[in-house]
Amino acid sequence: ATFDSPARSAKKLAEQIAAKSAGSTKLQAQEAWSRILGHQPSEAELSAAVAHLQTQQVQFEENAATKAKGAQLALASLCHVLLNTNELIYVD
Repeated sequence: ATFDSPARSAKKLAEQIAAKSAGSTKLQAQEAWSRILGHQPSEAELSAAVAHLQTQQVQFEENAATKAKGAQLALASLCHVLLNTNELIYVD
């Protein structure tokens, strides 16, 4: 079996989510949350996720090397964050 790094898994998930949610940061955040954590985010979590997407996109678009893929990289960043949450690591 091959092992996908969290970054590679995040990139693949981001590509799938972007194709499904047509550029809406709110829909992307909800879809990422649902796919990765298995439930919808709370209002506070959704607000934080959307803010993360917006902030990251600005950061990526300010860099000439990543400017063209700012939105995609921001979504991959959110997926990477969610893949590394304690919610996935620890079982209650």
